[in-house]
Amino acid sequence: MKTKLFTLAICLLTVLSLQAQTDERYIEVTGTSEIEIVPDKIHYLIEIREYFKEEFDGKSKPEEYRTKVPLSEIEQGLREALAYASIPQNAIRTQEIGDYWRQQGQDFLVSKKFDITLTDFNQINEIIKHIDTKGIHTMRIGELENQRYACLSPKGKD
Repeated sequence: MKTKLFTLAICLLTVLSLQAQTDERYIEVTGTSEIEIVPDKIHYLIEIREYFKEEFDGKSKPEEYRTKVPLSEIEQGLREALAYASIPQNAIRTQEIGDYWRQQGQDFLVSKKFDITLTDFNQINEIIKHIDTKGIHTMRIGELENQRYACLSPKGKD
């Protein structure tokens, strides 16, 4: 009787241990990873706009503005500053020209936006050093690109 009870106990333990092994254990891990990517193309946007010389004399009122600085003169100064900052002419692209807004009682001022492709952030510092801000309406970084981004994106998930 003792052997039958002992055999039954061993069989019962064996069956229970086999059943415990069929429940698969798993560990779920969530997290984030980061990769620092240095851009190899920087699209720097500069918008120039016609202005009146009287705006910067410090004593004229808007009603007295008469001498408009033409867009071609502002563009020539911008291109000279870009050349002085060692930006090649083929890196300068016209993106938009025209304008849709005019202040009441004033003449229509035409604007032109340039997309300048740079390879280094130090070039932005050089542009800012040499540019005449009269006639500059906006300057900003439009887009950052890296040619190897598609290859690096899956590595961040490893």
